[in-house]
Amino acid sequence: MTEFNHAQTFQSRIETIISLLGSPMGLARGAGLSRRVIDNYRTGQSDPSRERLIALAEAAGVTVEWLATGKGPMHRPSHAAPPGHETSPAAIDAELLSRVIDGVSSVVCEAGQALTSNHQAETTARLYAEIVAAVPRADRSAREGALAMALAHLRRDIRTTAPGPATPGPADPGTGSRDIPDPP
Repeated sequence: MTEFNHAQTFQSRIETIISLLGSPMGLARGAGLSRRVIDNYRTGQSDPSRERLIALAEAAGVTVEWLATGKGPMHRPSHAAPPGHETSPAAIDAELLSRVIDGVSSVVCEAGQALTSNHQAETTARLYAEIVAAVPRADRSAREGALAMALAHLRRDIRTTAPGPATPGPADPGTGSRDIPDPP
């Protein structure tokens, strides 16, 4: 089992387990905590009690030692990733992560939307985690297909949640909605 001795902060380990579970709300639900409590841990405003630390570790399938200190194995043996699937920070697929970052930025830009950096990071982490969990690293074409599908869903979600634009008038040509084409 890989040993980790990260000089990372507790907040960064919380971000890591959030990405494993897909969202802050997913971690909150899994650990039986509120989203506000998770946000307080993310920002360093508070630290969990021993009982809550155990609940967080169990929800994410990581060891309490790793979550508390960054040392020791990250994953509990019963929660080891299946062969070909990576979930530890040491196994990040930098090429895929770069493509997810570029894709999310592009979709948001195409839609004429602005996301906070935190929301964009959460979206990127969620998409990356979903692809890594679903598709083995060795299957590049399947990962590309999963990324294309995830970005298409993101486009759809942005379209359905974005406020309706004003209808362009003679005084403001060129404004209004732009349809975002679906991926080929």
